[in-house]
Amino acid sequence: MTAHLADEWTQLLKQIPFLSMLPDAVIKEKLIMGKIPQAEVPAALVEIPVGDYAIREGEFGDTFYVVINGTFGVEVWNDDGVPVQVSTIQRGAYFGEMAMIGRGMRTASVKAVSPGCQVLEVYKGPFDRMLKEDKTGGLKKQLDELYSRRTIEKFLRDNEFLKDVADADKKMMVDAAKLLRFEAMADVYKAGTAATSFYLVRQGFLKA
Repeated sequence: MTAHLADEWTQLLKQIPFLSMLPDAVIKEKLIMGKIPQAEVPAALVEIPVGDYAIREGEFGDTFYVVINGTFGVEVWNDDGVPVQVSTIQRGAYFGEMAMIGRGMRTASVKAVSPGCQVLEVYKGPFDRMLKEDKTGGLKKQLDELYSRRTIEKFLRDNEFLKDVADADKKMMVDAAKLLRFEAMADVYKAGTAATSFYLVRQGFLKA
């Protein structure tokens, strides 16, 4: 890998919100070059032939990707079990990042839809080591916020009671929503209190 190429990839990764706070040297040495003790595989350029998938929804993954060249289609399964393209992404976009937070199940499929598609593949091992060495906790905070948002987006997208809600309205809900966790027997709210919000149960059981 040439120094110029390593610098180019570093700047692409710097554009990712949860990596933007990190110094260039940290990204370059630990994610791009793999210069860490007992280094795992460093980042690699991967070509995806048109029509092939970089990742598939439901599969396990331990890498994330940044688009270098070409156009990719993002697909999700609809209620009938048919993959539907919901957006396209190009250079600088990233996907598969949930694998970096330890939740490795892919929540969408990404397919090359133009010739010459290339991605930069970044591995979880070096990323985890970098996360442990972050003394400020800023990177973990960013990843926790990203996980919450992605989880809410997927939950609202898959919720059958919201299937007729417009995408713009769902985005407003995502922007305003929070993930809340309750211990067993804890009150979500009590009768007689003022209603300032409503709740959707993502996991577990509630007793009214």
